[in-house]
Amino acid sequence: MGRVVGYNEYTTAGANAYWRANIAYDADGHLLSDATYVIQPDGSTNSTTATYDYKAESTPGSAVYSGAYQGGALTHTAATTYAGSATTVTDSRTTYLWRDAALQNVITYKPNASTTYTTNFYYDLDGHLSSANI
Repeated sequence: MGRVVGYNEYTTAGANAYWRANIAYDADGHLLSDATYVIQPDGSTNSTTATYDYKAESTPGSAVYSGAYQGGALTHTAATTYAGSATTVTDSRTTYLWRDAALQNVITYKPNASTTYTTNFYYDLDGHLSSANI
């Protein structure tokens, strides 16, 4: 099966505007890591490197994703963005309820070291989303 290993977008003048590179997959086709680059209006380049996990945390809250395989559901994304002299590290974690398929249970997003956003999902007995608390 083919996988994207590089991607470029260009300006009307033919210069790079955005590109994605260093795209890595595991043997099952799961995206493991990638890097994106965006040319800013001042000509500088912002870049983001990211890694992706598909296993549960080995122990809740450990940030070690070596637990049970989650059936291809993305459980964790860690990204570092470099913009000029600024560096931003973001972290996103998703846990799932398992019924006939994976249902999102909790999403935790940390846009920086001091801020955390959490979304909790609630389902009825039939597995239909009944509400979300953001």
